Amino acid sequence: MTSRFDPSAPTRDAETLARAIEDHLACPRCHDRVTVRAAEIRCSRAGCGFTGAMADGIAVMRGQRDGSFFDDKHGVMEHGSAEPGVRRCCYAEQATVIESVIPAGAVVVDVGCGPALPYQRAKPGTLIGVDLSYESLRANTEVDIRVYGSAAELPLADASVDAIVSLYAIHHFGGQTRRENERRVARGFAEFGRVLKPGGSLFIFELSPWWPIWQLQCATWNLVRKLMPSMDIFFWLENRLLNVAAAHLGRAATLRRVRFQAPALTPIPPVFACPSLKIPRFLFPFHVHLYHWTV
Repeated sequence: MTSRFDPSAPTRDAETLARAIEDHLACPRCHDRVTVRAAEIRCSRAGCGFTGAMADGIAVMRGQRDGSFFDDKHGVMEHGSAEPGVRRCCYAEQATVIESVIPAGAVVVDVGCGPALPYQRAKPGTLIGVDLSYESLRANTEVDIRVYGSAAELPLADASVDAIVSLYAIHHFGGQTRRENERRVARGFAEFGRVLKPGGSLFIFELSPWWPIWQLQCATWNLVRKLMPSMDIFFWLENRLLNVAAAHLGRAATLRRVRFQAPALTPIPPVFACPSLKIPRFLFPFHVHLYHWTV
């Protein structure tokens, strides 16, 4: 699939992307401006030393390429998110919310943008997609700036973003242990609060496990992670996630919560990457939430 900003495309496309990166991205270390010269992205602050790269029309804003669980599964996941039961339970109403609240002209960051967007983006405006799956970014032609980077080190300046959208990405912030999970999620929320403008919105869509699933996950996570290094998924109980967010977004942040309900008999795959395996929604051991903070 040819990306919108393929460096092999006409020069004006590469120049447009370079200008967009210089206008909207920043050093992930010191948050100062960056400059783009050919295939190199460099921090403008003397002594910082950060250097990124342009590859496949993607701004690579990490010092190394990490393997991702989704690098060889993004096609399956894209198909799975479009499966009717999954769409009904996890994306249809959620897309309506996003489309109704993101104003035209906004600078929006989609954290964990994946290979395709499940919502219609606002136009005009700037949509920045951040993901740690390089192959998913290569497949995504719907965002304006594709960023290979981490939510824990967003390559964005302070107070530079109108809204952040994250659909079911928080449970992929997994580290090697439960404690590291907590640190990564905490760091992510601290970064969200840093880059949002005053009055900006943070939309987190997440799956909250039923209590028995939470207990089982907590008891087995460290062992499962050790036996299956690529399995980074850790689902957060609602009140635990809200406590982490409250500690890092600041007291001024206001929260609105929505629990999405699909008809009880809606068939839904319990494992989204296996859409042929389905159970009725009332047996799906997760609640589907929107957490909307205004900071």
